[in-house]
Amino acid sequence: MIIKHVEYGILPLLHNYPLYTERTINGIQLYHAPYPFNKKCGYTRRGIDIPLVQSWFKEHISTKYPVKVRVSYQKLLKCWVLNHLHSKRPKSMKKKYLFRIFKSTKFFQCTEMDWVEVGLQVCRQGYNMLNLLIHRKNLNYLHLDYNFNLKPVKTLTTKERKKSRFGNAFHLCREILRLTKSIVDSHVQYRLGNIDAYQLADGIQYIFAHVGQLTGMYRYKYRLMRQVRMCKDLKHLIYYRFNTGSVGKGPGCGLWAPLWRVWIFFLRGVIPLLERWLSNLLARQFEGRVSKGIAKTVTKQRVESHFDLELRAAVMHDIIDMIPEGLKNNKGKARLILQHLSEAWRCWKANIPWKVVGLPLPVENIIIRYIKLKADWWVNATYYNRERIKRGATVDKTVCKKNLGRLTRLWLKAEQERQHEYLKDGPYVSGEEAVALYTTAIHWFESRKFTHIPFPPLNYKHDTKLLILALEKLKETFTVKNRLNQSQREELGFIEQAYDNPYETLSRIKRHLLTQRAFKEISISFLDLYTHLVPVYEVDPLEKITDAYLDQYLWYEGDLRNLFPNWVKPSDNEPQPLLVYKMCQGINNLHNIWDTKNNECVVMLQTQFSKIYEKIDLTLLNRLLRLIVDHNIADYITAKNNTNITFKDMNHINSFGIIRGLQFSSFVFQYYTIIIDLLILGLTRAYDIAGPYNDVNQFLTFQNVQIETRHPIRLYCRYVDKIWILFKFTNEESKDLIQKFLTENPDPNNENIVGYNNKTCWPRDCRMRKMKHDVNLGRATFWEIQNRIPRSLTSLDWDHYNTFVSVYSKDNPNLLFSIAGFEVRILPKIRQLSYGYNGIMYTSYMNEYPRGVGTKDETSKKNGLLHDDEKSKKVGSLKDEVTKGKSHVDKNEENSDNNKNDKKNDSTHANTHDMVGDNNYDGGVKNNFYNSSGGEKNVVVSSSVKEGTWKLQNEMTKEITAEAYLKVSDNSMKRFENRVRQILMSSGSTTFTKIANKWNTTLIGLMTYFREAVLDTEELLDLLVKCENKIQTRIKIGLNSKMPSRFPPVVFYTPKELGGLGMLSMGHILIPESDLRYMKQTDNGRITHFRSGLSHEEDQLIPNLYRYISTWESEFLESQRVWCEYALKRNECHNQNKKITLEDLEDSWDKGIPRINTLFQKDRHTLAYDKGWRIRQLFKQYQIIKSNPFWWTNQRHDGKLWNLNNYRTDMIQALGGVEGILEHTLFKGTFFPTWEGLFWEKASGFEESMKYKKLTNAQRSGLNQIPNRRFTL
Repeated sequence: MIIKHVEYGILPLLHNYPLYTERTINGIQLYHAPYPFNKKCGYTRRGIDIPLVQSWFKEHISTKYPVKVRVSYQKLLKCWVLNHLHSKRPKSMKKKYLFRIFKSTKFFQCTEMDWVEVGLQVCRQGYNMLNLLIHRKNLNYLHLDYNFNLKPVKTLTTKERKKSRFGNAFHLCREILRLTKSIVDSHVQYRLGNIDAYQLADGIQYIFAHVGQLTGMYRYKYRLMRQVRMCKDLKHLIYYRFNTGSVGKGPGCGLWAPLWRVWIFFLRGVIPLLERWLSNLLARQFEGRVSKGIAKTVTKQRVESHFDLELRAAVMHDIIDMIPEGLKNNKGKARLILQHLSEAWRCWKANIPWKVVGLPLPVENIIIRYIKLKADWWVNATYYNRERIKRGATVDKTVCKKNLGRLTRLWLKAEQERQHEYLKDGPYVSGEEAVALYTTAIHWFESRKFTHIPFPPLNYKHDTKLLILALEKLKETFTVKNRLNQSQREELGFIEQAYDNPYETLSRIKRHLLTQRAFKEISISFLDLYTHLVPVYEVDPLEKITDAYLDQYLWYEGDLRNLFPNWVKPSDNEPQPLLVYKMCQGINNLHNIWDTKNNECVVMLQTQFSKIYEKIDLTLLNRLLRLIVDHNIADYITAKNNTNITFKDMNHINSFGIIRGLQFSSFVFQYYTIIIDLLILGLTRAYDIAGPYNDVNQFLTFQNVQIETRHPIRLYCRYVDKIWILFKFTNEESKDLIQKFLTENPDPNNENIVGYNNKTCWPRDCRMRKMKHDVNLGRATFWEIQNRIPRSLTSLDWDHYNTFVSVYSKDNPNLLFSIAGFEVRILPKIRQLSYGYNGIMYTSYMNEYPRGVGTKDETSKKNGLLHDDEKSKKVGSLKDEVTKGKSHVDKNEENSDNNKNDKKNDSTHANTHDMVGDNNYDGGVKNNFYNSSGGEKNVVVSSSVKEGTWKLQNEMTKEITAEAYLKVSDNSMKRFENRVRQILMSSGSTTFTKIANKWNTTLIGLMTYFREAVLDTEELLDLLVKCENKIQTRIKIGLNSKMPSRFPPVVFYTPKELGGLGMLSMGHILIPESDLRYMKQTDNGRITHFRSGLSHEEDQLIPNLYRYISTWESEFLESQRVWCEYALKRNECHNQNKKITLEDLEDSWDKGIPRINTLFQKDRHTLAYDKGWRIRQLFKQYQIIKSNPFWWTNQRHDGKLWNLNNYRTDMIQALGGVEGILEHTLFKGTFFPTWEGLFWEKASGFEESMKYKKLTNAQRSGLNQIPNRRFTL
């Protein structure tokens, strides 16, 4: 400013204006006002473009505001920042105005209208539009009111509910119209004068702030939750600015513009989406769905029909090509040919010849060509899927079922072909062979002084007992409470009727045996064991009763006459593991069996009769049966085998081979195979092994040593269709045999060693060593036996997986064989030391052992035979040992031989003890390794006393002359694994308890059968862990979660009464792991490394099932003791003329094989007539389509060979006692004062009664889930 000095007449500028007025302050504020109020002029802006409150959330917020408001400020600021960061300069483009374009045409004109009226029009038109859609779909049971609520006018059926489903387009439109309607209604109320302007503004602000509550828009476009949240933030922002000072808190502030902007922007953005949605909706309404153009993806469900359709299309194409021009349009002809095609395919599947009279030859050729194509594809797909199932790949349940059906058809096609070939070319048994067989049988029965089994007399004295046994066997099938089908109900009815009228039933049975020679058809199905299929036959119920009686009668009478020699197994006297034990002991007790100083050799041949069931000639069988039974019975049996066999639309008459599913098949087969045994053994040797007819030999015994040693065959055993023969050859005999074999089968390149089977389950130095002499002897022995059986009866196959010839000689110290699922390796004591010093055995472990072991006592080296002081050993059951807590032995310590007398301390060796992870029993007694003398220490080295080892005692000298090492065979492991696969596959909607129960029975079946052999089979221990884990995972999946913290062990292992699943465990186990860097793979290396199986986060030690089952060896020794005691006590009571009482037998009541208590059951007098029950149990697999884990025993005959009561109490203890377990349940929520007398597993009467009603599948699976829900709680 220029100032003029007064003196010189200079005055300030604007000096006559005041410095400020009352408006000055307002003017300065206007100057600093926010845009656009600081401008005098500018662009006209639309209301929606002006962010009224934007500057508010950019300011610093007061800390006095609540958290929700501060969060809102932050979110709004964040949103603004993001928008700024992502905003770009708008592209310059020529603007087009739609309304101006419309205006320039003659079709449109301008008019002005009040906007409330426009709003009402929009609502009205929207309502009509939605109603049109509803009525187009014919949904007259849905009502749309004027507020755009869609409601049903009645309770809808499922079909109606499905039909009345609309898409998002319809519903989003409806909800937007609903919002519009509420805004328009507010204005209408204002226009009518019902509310004033303030209330209107408040109402509008409320509507925009609460769109999420007032409409359901977010259900159809969830993204608009962003707008809902933004409105909420703006509401907080505005309220806390507006409600300050004297205004105070309260609803409404009338500032709706910022919220209105949010929804306007949303509607602008959603327009393109709605356009697209609505155009699709309308297109679908008017044009229907477009399904033709898109090729469906070929899923596993469609793969079959896909191929089929392609094939049909190809056929159609070929046919239309053939049809002359004039008939091209005749689609009917082509369709007729397609019908012929499907008929031809049905005929191919049912194996029925297909011929249509009058069908033109070219058309017939086309059809045949395509049927061949389809058949090839069908068969290939079947075999491909079977390979996958066999391999263990994850396969769908339906795929498995279909595959089984197809394989059944393929098997039946082959079987029908075989029967047809037999009728055309048979019989295959030549006259000379048949005569030789017949005369052999006659000579044998003459030498045994066998008396004929007569037809059961009319008043046979054991009739009722045999009938009751037969009926009970048939009734066993129905013990499990299942829903029965029509034929099962009918069978149960016949059985009940037979119980009520036994005499009438018996006379009917005998009448049928005499006269009935034509029978109802037998239906066949297969049980899928994944590795192979087992045929299961279903016979008419009435005929079944006749067969079952005949079976009981034949076995009883045959047993009375000693029909079956001692080598025929399975026998009723011993369960299979006892048979294995007897075999080992019997081999060990043969005269000088282990002596090889004159180059003697022992050969163990095991093999299987291949296709023996299929090759039985019924005419020959009839002649052979007439030698032992009445001709009427023989005719009945062969006629019954000559019956029609059906499967769906396939059937054929069985003219060749026996049907294994008939009740008496076990008897017929065991009898028939005796004749084959005689061909192998020769009559003389068979007589030697069986003993004189009036004083028969026990299994594996001879009358005297001369008889035993006068022939190379020292042992013969046949288990159904598998045979074991033990030979002892002198040097000359083996040379002669090899010479004879090589003359017939020269081997210039020593190729006999190639393809010679070996037992790879054993460590390398424990397998058979393939020395040239031994391999040739093995092959020669097999060749010799093979040539004794005519191929028309059966054949022995060298490449069969069950065939193995083990040679024990000066170069081969082990005798190997497998029997009844056990792999056995017998190592004589005299070979252990020499065997060790020969090579690997000792040298590799010398450094491993503690001090004093390296020195070797010379005397024992010279003798070569170790005298173990084992005569007085007493075996306590492992269960006692576990409960006494004497079983923890240090890994670094070995049991000394001196301590062997007290077997209670010793029976669990260091290895196995750690192996089963039993650390919850901290042991007391530790055996002192250093007590024993130097010489005896080497005994420990030479053979570690493992639990999977049996000591074999010589009966004459009472010294331990060999040891038998046990493992579980690969086949048995595979069978167990497949059973678990079956459980998992069939547990679709089953209850968890059922899955756990199936696992428990399978596991008990495995563990009680194999016992100590399990511990030495590491693969099986791994498998057990894997399977237990799979079962638990299956249950976890049923609850939609696999989180470990949700499934502590208590969930699975708690007994059912306390709400758990009661699972048994073999998975919490330490699995031996060789330290392969320092150890060679040998059998006697002590195991020092372990890895754990299943483990839980809480590191609870779950008791291991194995520890609660006594070993077989202790069972057998205990059995000898208690039965001797029983015999003594019985004699004592007999001499004192009194009855034996329970008190006398208290100690041995639950001991012995069979158990002593089986002598005192109420139906013991009836059971005494039940002969052949063990093999009958085995043959049951051909009569019932169900797997039986206890196929090897029967509790009524053998007694219960295991007792798991201790397991249960220990399990409760391990899981923290009852109180600890109940902490995991809802028990506290029930407010019961005590848990005693409280049980979870009470199935309500409602569930039980519903089970047997007619229910739909959905209802039944729903019912199944009730126990699951209860368990989940």
